[in-house]
Amino acid sequence: MSNLLDGRAASGVKLVGGRLCLDFVNSVGARRVSTDGELKIRDEKLWDYIDLLAWARHASALTESESKKLARECTSRATEAANVFHRALRLRESLYGIFRAVLLKRKADRLHLDALNEELRLARTAEHLVAGRDNFAWQWQAADPSLDRAVWVVARSAAELLRDVI
Repeated sequence: MSNLLDGRAASGVKLVGGRLCLDFVNSVGARRVSTDGELKIRDEKLWDYIDLLAWARHASALTESESKKLARECTSRATEAANVFHRALRLRESLYGIFRAVLLKRKADRLHLDALNEELRLARTAEHLVAGRDNFAWQWQAADPSLDRAVWVVARSAAELLRDVI
């Protein structure tokens, strides 16, 4: 199953954003709006759910074993995997809109915030707080083979950046 994830363009995306969510937004070469108002994306790196997993493994959002497990899982849940993939792209473009608004010192679009909040809501149902040696941390339910996991870690990264830094 590792071969399924290896060699994909998503595995070679430069991780220069400094945050998982920024690296996810940068998983395309460029964005521009055409004269008819349509968003055009150049040099797309994410074409399907396996690309999403390959990127997540490359960006350390998922471990090797998590990404292999989810790759195996998606073969029997193809429709769900496709839906998760489309939600991931929606989240990516919503994050782009939110971060662009921040940079331009504008108010973020409500639809973009709604997309992020929906992913955060879904993610919270699969997490629980655990006590570590020196602190507490959020942890995914270990047995949960949720195909959404790669999307949720990006959403959480974005929420933490917006809350703590911006």
